[in-house]
Amino acid sequence: MKLSGLDASDVQVQEETKVYSGFLKLFKYTITHGLFKGGVSHPLIREATVRPPSVGVILFDPVRNQVVLVEQFRMGPFLSDDDPWLLEVVAGISEPGETLEEVALREVEEETGYKVASLRPVSDFYVSPGASNEKLKLFCGLVDASTAGGIFGVA
Repeated sequence: MKLSGLDASDVQVQEETKVYSGFLKLFKYTITHGLFKGGVSHPLIREATVRPPSVGVILFDPVRNQVVLVEQFRMGPFLSDDDPWLLEVVAGISEPGETLEEVALREVEEETGYKVASLRPVSDFYVSPGASNEKLKLFCGLVDASTAGGIFGVA
């Protein structure tokens, strides 16, 4: 529940600059926004990555009561001097014209080789709202995990 009464109309963008465009798109914004006590903030500079919607899929085998995860290299932990090989749910970013359900099914097959028996929505949330517009739709995908283990996925 929101208490402030403020919304998107209380934010004014004075300047938007594309800083970088590659795997990520980075923009720099100068904004002002309404204040809880009334009035308007002084100009603020904020950077944000701009990304298409993404999905995550918790793979669950209800017969075996098992969750299937994937192991992948991730740059963020590497830059933090942490183990960059993470166990994760299947995840991916949408392409133009794809529904999020189609993305989820495609990513499950690409990363695990599994076919999902049933795909159920769990939640929608912003992954890192202080620095990105990326919104993730989380699904639960029911699978047969009897062949889990080993190396799967696209080369």
